[in-house]
Amino acid sequence: CTTRIPGTEIDELQHFGQSKHVVVSYRGVFFKLNMVDSRGELLSPRILQHQIEKMIQKVDLEPEKTLEDVSVAALTSAPRKVWAAAREEMRKTKMNQETLSAIESAVCSLSISDECPQTLSERALSAAYGDGGSVWFDKSISYQIF
Repeated sequence: CTTRIPGTEIDELQHFGQSKHVVVSYRGVFFKLNMVDSRGELLSPRILQHQIEKMIQKVDLEPEKTLEDVSVAALTSAPRKVWAAAREEMRKTKMNQETLSAIESAVCSLSISDECPQTLSERALSAAYGDGGSVWFDKSISYQIF
């Protein structure tokens, strides 16, 4: 599990050991999804699907927010010095430290989109950029589902 940590002069690749979770984002809201149960066994696809559906429902039930209200992910596409400074500021609170740690140590990032791109060009743009606030560009492995 690898992530890129922004630096003011140069980025750093950070490797994590045996992570057992992925990070799921939907409409700019991030969730930690454990992939194993308390015995260390992989969860079944049915259980994982149910957990992801619950995440989507939770976001859908919340009052409508813009991506600017909720998404830090957009900063991962900002100039590196800007993102490095914002990340350092965010890390001043325990909750933000825990959130960043969960995202950065995840096996991969899974971004779920409401978009339904029709043409090849639309699919390429969506795959490259997502909705602008749900893709964590610093993860070495990211999947997008539309």
